[in-house]
Amino acid sequence: MSTRPAQAIEPRDSDRDPRFEMELRQCPEGLHAGFRDYFLYGARPSGVIAAILMGNLFETHDRADVDTRGQLPRIVQFVIDAFPPRAFGSPAAVAQWARDGGSLGRERTYRRPISEASYRAGRRKSL
Repeated sequence: MSTRPAQAIEPRDSDRDPRFEMELRQCPEGLHAGFRDYFLYGARPSGVIAAILMGNLFETHDRADVDTRGQLPRIVQFVIDAFPPRAFGSPAAVAQWARDGGSLGRERTYRRPISEASYRAGRRKSL
């Protein structure tokens, strides 16, 4: 059973998050591409990665190969350390992270510069 997606997205150097890449070393190499694609781009996870992110312990155990099962505590710690809490823990959280386009999609969505008129309108509402 392969844990690597059929077509992993090769991230550009500018997309890589050094902290995430350092944390990723805790996981078996076969899971790197799937976790990276989900974190950066919101690529829908499958197999054991989806089960881990959704918090389904029994499905994770069933889908994982022997090597991955032995490293589950380290993998779970990696998810807790590397992902924001809104990106894992339930099927709804995983689906929302995917819809948002991962960390890069969230940056594009939530870090848009606002116009001066929008800023003033927002300030008036809060006063």
